[in-house]
Amino acid sequence: KREAQITRSYRRQRGEQVRAGQNNMQDIEKSEENENKDEESPFKIDRQLLSVKGLYFTQYGALVAFFPFFNVWLESVGLNSTQIGLMSSVRQLTYLVGSPFWAG
Repeated sequence: KREAQITRSYRRQRGEQVRAGQNNMQDIEKSEENENKDEESPFKIDRQLLSVKGLYFTQYGALVAFFPFFNVWLESVGLNSTQIGLMSSVRQLTYLVGSPFWAG
């Protein structure tokens, strides 16, 4: 009789542990779901900044289209190689010197 009580007591304790373990797993799964909901997608578009993003896209798109042909245009205007090199270096020097003040 004592052995049957011990066995029932053990089974009851073990059942409580299993149920507690299941509850813990459910809590972990719920917390992981909540963490996933809190994370923002890297592809989310901030609509308040959409106009600024469009401006930057247009500006740098124009620069990318313009600057590769700038030296060719300078040559067609009649400048020699030395003058074209100076014009290109002035632009880069302006970036180098002006960036710290602009970021300031």
